[in-house]
Amino acid sequence: MSNGEDTEVENTITLPVGVETYTDVLGRQQYCAKGPNGTFLVTRAQHTWEVWRSDSLNTAARDRDLRHALEHAVYYANAGH
Repeated sequence: MSNGEDTEVENTITLPVGVETYTDVLGRQQYCAKGPNGTFLVTRAQHTWEVWRSDSLNTAARDRDLRHALEHAVYYANAGH
């Protein structure tokens, strides 16, 4: 669950090229980066943002900062190329 500060960042962040938002089955806004290397999801965990390939349960990266997590997803997906 996001705290107030996290929600504020989520509402003001400019998404990097290649990143889209989607709503998960629980109604939460999440993020994904699509590219030639696949789709990488960025989802909120308890105190971190998890980056993982859409067809895997393995975490590719974990970061407390949403911007950094999105950058990881773009890098892994090779989005925008």
